[in-house]
Amino acid sequence: NYAFRPAAIDVEAGSPFVARLDNPSDLPHSYTIEELGIVVYVHARRWAVVEIRAEQLASGDLAVICDIGDHRERGMRGVVRSA
Repeated sequence: NYAFRPAAIDVEAGSPFVARLDNPSDLPHSYTIEELGIVVYVHARRWAVVEIRAEQLASGDLAVICDIGDHRERGMRGVVRSA
């Protein structure tokens, strides 16, 4: 219930990134990239879509967290790596 799978995603810098976020758990979660101001909430047993624009994806790592309750502290952390 408290992990992103996969925890790391490799993307091409300067290209747009779109992903479907599936939440099979009984808890709501978020896909939050604080650095870019992206927050996508995914209700329990639902899915949502996240889109990162090409100009937002410079080379480097972007931390991804779940900002609901104590989910981050329980391990809901990941990274989008762009090169």
